[in-house]
Amino acid sequence: MAKQRSIVYWGIMALVIVCFHLTYGLDIIVPTNIRWLMEAHHDWGTHYLGWAFYRDAPWSFPIGNIPDYCYPAGTNIGLTDSIVLPALLLKPFSGILPEDFQYLGLWLLLCNLMVAHYTIKILDIYKAKAVYVILAAIFVVLSPVLFFRGMHPSLCAHGFILASIYYYLKPATAATAAAINRSQVVLVLIVSLISPYLWLMIIGFTVILPLKHCYYQKLFTWKQGLKYPVIAMLGSLLLWIVVGVISFDTGGLEVQNSYGQYSFNLNSFYNPSGFSMFVPTIPWLRPEHQYEGFLYLGVGLMALAILVIGYLIITRSITRIFKNKYLIPLLVLTILLALFAITNEVSINDKVLFTYPIPKFIKQIGSTFRASGRFMWLAYYLFFIFVLVVFVKSKAPHWVKVPLLVVIVAFQIYDVKNLYTFKQRNYGSYDSPLNETRWNEIIPHYDRIITYPPFTFTLVNNMDYQDLCFLALKNKKAITLGYSARVDVKKYETYTESLTNDLTYGKVKENELYITTPQNLDAFGAIIRNKDIQIDLIDGYYLFYHKRKRSDGLKRDAATQKQLDSVRTVYSKDPGTKFVKVIKRPDFPKDEIKYNIEDIYINNNFIKISGWAFIKDKSNNKGDVLYITLSTQDTTYISEATQIVRPDITQGFNREDLSSSGFSTSVFTDNILRKDYTVGIAVKDKNDKWTFINLGTAKEIKDKKTFGNYK
Repeated sequence: MAKQRSIVYWGIMALVIVCFHLTYGLDIIVPTNIRWLMEAHHDWGTHYLGWAFYRDAPWSFPIGNIPDYCYPAGTNIGLTDSIVLPALLLKPFSGILPEDFQYLGLWLLLCNLMVAHYTIKILDIYKAKAVYVILAAIFVVLSPVLFFRGMHPSLCAHGFILASIYYYLKPATAATAAAINRSQVVLVLIVSLISPYLWLMIIGFTVILPLKHCYYQKLFTWKQGLKYPVIAMLGSLLLWIVVGVISFDTGGLEVQNSYGQYSFNLNSFYNPSGFSMFVPTIPWLRPEHQYEGFLYLGVGLMALAILVIGYLIITRSITRIFKNKYLIPLLVLTILLALFAITNEVSINDKVLFTYPIPKFIKQIGSTFRASGRFMWLAYYLFFIFVLVVFVKSKAPHWVKVPLLVVIVAFQIYDVKNLYTFKQRNYGSYDSPLNETRWNEIIPHYDRIITYPPFTFTLVNNMDYQDLCFLALKNKKAITLGYSARVDVKKYETYTESLTNDLTYGKVKENELYITTPQNLDAFGAIIRNKDIQIDLIDGYYLFYHKRKRSDGLKRDAATQKQLDSVRTVYSKDPGTKFVKVIKRPDFPKDEIKYNIEDIYINNNFIKISGWAFIKDKSNNKGDVLYITLSTQDTTYISEATQIVRPDITQGFNREDLSSSGFSTSVFTDNILRKDYTVGIAVKDKNDKWTFINLGTAKEIKDKKTFGNYK
């Protein structure tokens, strides 16, 4: 008998591998095959890049940090969906692994094998015949839910859900109860290094399993049972801290007010979302979010469920199920997770049925695990297993059940066949759409790649951050792009603001390569005028880099050179054209204008200034125009400032309306003001009357930290 079961087991594993080949293709498990990942330009590419940058990262604490991906904020391997566990195990061997190396294909295969393994073990509890075990295992492995999650390999580890169900259903004795609970704790600790969502789904089993053994079966004491959830919780917390998934200095993982966006729609059990050959697609309330709750049963499983429910009603067997009181904790856990998945905004189709208030702490948990629709997976697999077990154990003759189950499985496969084959997967190394040869002439000369804007997914082409990150990866450079499931918003905002200011003031670091798009060239105006900066154009991206690192630019065709010359011309025009008026230097009264300079930067050829100003005796300055003046010994150049609405000035001085007082402007001073000059403010009222005030020489202004005459 044992030999026969072993043959059946390995036969099922072989069938699972065949199914995997017919759906994903076995070539995705080849470690050097990264093409299928990177060509997806979506989740798969992101997951590969997270691992690839991590394997090159220096060891640090926390051990999961990736400093060069999403530079300078960095990220963590636990936040890139690259699956922490294999990444940690493989990182020490990075030096001997091939340059292009991925484990995600093998991981997907292992996930399918694990689902089959625990389906077999659950059916063994109920002593199912081999033919049913084979059909059931293939039925569950080809679950629409499992294949729908294929773009997120970390979320495909559904075998941990089935394993937890197995340990709960497994008969226990006083001699085996402790071992079963220890196994469940090990599952939780392992899954904490795979997916926090799966972790939250199965952590409850470390509570209900000892509850079953203590309360219902009296196999050990409460004191003995309590240690299992405590060890699981503390052990998971420790692992997350060591890896760096959570830390004490960057805040939590909560995304404010996001609970409910990715909720479970009540039609998801029978809504195929376009993947059924028989059932039409039904609208969701938020299709861009509620796909996370995809839980289509398939016509095969729905047909089997109808037969099973009919059988239970006809044979009056439902009451027998409720006699098993030890199932109550499992049912309660499933209901709690289901309610969390649905959220307090209950929806069906594109309508909201009703809402209800929930405690704040539930919202906080939901904002951390915002893709709440996923938490219906436990209910899904319990229902799947329940229907299969009841059907297999029913009193109908085998000559009826076996062919019927074969037909049902066949219909299920045909119904969702498009789900198994819709993803195109190519084999080999990744052939980037970017001209890598030209990029690689520049990138090696610099330490970091700075994109503007940073931390974005799309610059020129959709999701092109992956291709730019791939270039950085190949050259082992840090880059200000990347994906992270959670980000330190403050770090992102601080760096973006600092970078914007540096670019505005023409500051360029010699060891950094700057990349931007045509739409963002204005931010590089001061840099374009800098004779020490080289400009190039590759694949639609503008590159800026310091000549001290590479004095010569790339070889360019005539069209590219013409475009670059045009950019230089536009941004290097004689700055005198930016001045609206050139006059003989006027008198500068000391106190006719109230003002405050909030930000000012001056270098040899550029000045940027912002603040507020108004004629001191005015109660209403609507219609007044603000200017910046630059004066030599006998001439004053006047540049119109960009006015900014400042209602706070009206309130602060308790006047009628001074909201036109704010200003900000940038002026290039080279080629026109080579001698010492003074900076001033001018106001022209609606009657064309001019009022001037002198702020001081450029040197005096540089030496001052704050100044104004508003007190």
